[in-house]
Amino acid sequence: DPLARETLRRNRPDWKLLTPTDVVDFADQLSPARIGLAVGELSVLAGGPPCQPFSTAAQWSTKGRSGMRDSRASTVHAFLVTCEKLLPAAIAIENVLGFVSGRDSALGTMTEGLNGINSRHGTRYALGTTVVDAADYGVPQRRRRAILTAQRDGLAITLPRPSHAQAPITAWDALHDLDPGELPAPRGRWTELLGSIPEGGN
Repeated sequence: DPLARETLRRNRPDWKLLTPTDVVDFADQLSPARIGLAVGELSVLAGGPPCQPFSTAAQWSTKGRSGMRDSRASTVHAFLVTCEKLLPAAIAIENVLGFVSGRDSALGTMTEGLNGINSRHGTRYALGTTVVDAADYGVPQRRRRAILTAQRDGLAITLPRPSHAQAPITAWDALHDLDPGELPAPRGRWTELLGSIPEGGN
């Protein structure tokens, strides 16, 4: 995304933005030396593949919830290729629940891919999956997501305990005292229906 890269350039001028910019192409061309690392030196490889192939929100679409058959899911394979080339100490992926559940999940692909890496390199990546709700950690939004982790040495990763499970922060808590200033005029095909959505509804 050129705009995302421009945002990074302006806000993190010391960060090195790698090319090619497509993660699938990058994974194919990657070598540890090219990015100044030795194999096994990277601490964490983190990824968030596009969620549309696994999202229940896309089921209305003709291409909705097609899982690993969706071309956008090629990023999952690119993640595994990158993992094998770098052999990081740990990996982490965040995605929708459909990424790890249902007949179109990526869980089988991830598990099979890591097992193959283990057999070829003597590593012990063992995929762990946890479902978390962002509201339980102080985010003013109920957002359930799957977190997948694995360590090269086979040890499990324990996520932090929820800090706000008993007292979640609401959107009102977070935004009630903000000065809205001049709001933009609503636009779009369904704008007139926004006011009819009940609080907490969809």
